[in-house]
Amino acid sequence: MYSFDYVVDYEIPNREKQTTDTVKVAFHKEGKYLWSNSDFIAKSLGQGFLSNNPKVENSLTSNIVFELETGDLIVGLENDDTAMMMKLNAGQFLKQDNLAKMDDIALKVISTGQTNVVMGSEYPIYEIYPSNNPGSSMLMTIDDSKDINSTAIFQYIVEMVAGKKLNKPLTKDLPKGLIIKVEQNGNQLLSAIRINEEKKTIHYDYYLGEKL
Repeated sequence: MYSFDYVVDYEIPNREKQTTDTVKVAFHKEGKYLWSNSDFIAKSLGQGFLSNNPKVENSLTSNIVFELETGDLIVGLENDDTAMMMKLNAGQFLKQDNLAKMDDIALKVISTGQTNVVMGSEYPIYEIYPSNNPGSSMLMTIDDSKDINSTAIFQYIVEMVAGKKLNKPLTKDLPKGLIIKVEQNGNQLLSAIRINEEKKTIHYDYYLGEKL
C-alpha cells in the first residue's frame, strides 16, 4: 500500500499532436515514491504485450508507482477485458556507461528573484542546472508552502539512473515545496492546473503462485 500527500494535475504540451495532455502525479511528502496515471506510459508498455490490438492499447488505464528509493516501477494496466501487473527495475533498462563520474556532479540551484503566476497565485522561480552542463538549465516554479522534499526526489531519480548511491547530496539549495511549473529555453514543459491535498492511497498485489 502506498500513501500520497498531494495529487497534482499537470498540463503537458504534446508537440507531436499540437495538443495539451493532462497527467495526474501524486507525491509522497518525503519523496520516497510517486504515482501517475500517464496514458503515454500505459500505451508504451501496453504495446509490448498488445501490439496486435490497438483498440485495447488505446482503452487502457494505468496506475504507475515509482519507488524512488529502490528504482522499481509498479505498473498496473487495465480495461474491461484486460488486466496486467508488472514490477520493473528502471536501473536495469537504463544505460549507465557514461555515469562513472556521477559523484562529481552537483545540482546548482539559484533563486532568480522573479515569480510566476500559477493557478492565480505568485510563486518564486528557481534556475536549476547540473554543474557539469550549465547550458542545460531549467526554470522551476515552486510552491514552498507545500511540505514536499523535492531534494530527495531529485536525489533518488539520479541514483536510479546512475544505478548506485551517490557519495554526497546532489544539492542542499533546493527549497522544500511542490514543483508547479517547469520551463526550458522559453518552452513550457509542464504547469500545474489543480492541486488536491486529500491523501491518496494505492493498493497492489501482483503475486501469482503457490505460497508455502
